[in-house]
Amino acid sequence: MQVRLKKALLKYHPSLVMGAVGESIGVHGKHSRESPKIFVGVRFEQHTLDVMWTDLEILREAPRPKVGPQVELTQDKPPKRGQEVSLGPLTFKVESIETQVDDTTWVVNVIPA
Repeated sequence: MQVRLKKALLKYHPSLVMGAVGESIGVHGKHSRESPKIFVGVRFEQHTLDVMWTDLEILREAPRPKVGPQVELTQDKPPKRGQEVSLGPLTFKVESIETQVDDTTWVVNVIPA
């Protein structure tokens, strides 16, 4: 996601002025690895470092992954993620369970196997 610095971090790099825009990259260094709820790795044009979430303004959220097609699946046990499902001549894998219809029927999101 695209983020903007709410304060200058000049002691880490001269380009890290208030308002500098970067892209969050998840885990980068020690701080984001040990405390991901407090720090996130951010790639700026000239420097990459861990930044506290409280020092960032989110400008643009990352696009949400597209959910695959939904199908009704009837079987004795609840389906599991990654389970292969045959629908006619095609084979899919269960990506996620959307809802349980009754004791033996579930609506699941699938992806090609």
